[in-house]
Amino acid sequence: MTLTIRHVVLSEITPAERAALVTRTAVPDRNIRAQAADIVDDVRNRGDQAVLALNERYGGGAGLGDCAATSN
Repeated sequence: MTLTIRHVVLSEITPAERAALVTRTAVPDRNIRAQAADIVDDVRNRGDQAVLALNERYGGGAGLGDCAATSN
């Protein structure tokens, strides 16, 4: 498999090309959508504790000392 990465200067492309770059389609897999909905619900209900637990489960985020959550 070959992966090609193209450098794009947004000010130099047409509006249609820009829209094609940023338009995303819905995830068709129902299982993925259900898991994502569960994550959002968990964060809404448990806030920071859910984020920390998800970080432990999936990884990739900062530890407790390196993050803060605020609400507007």
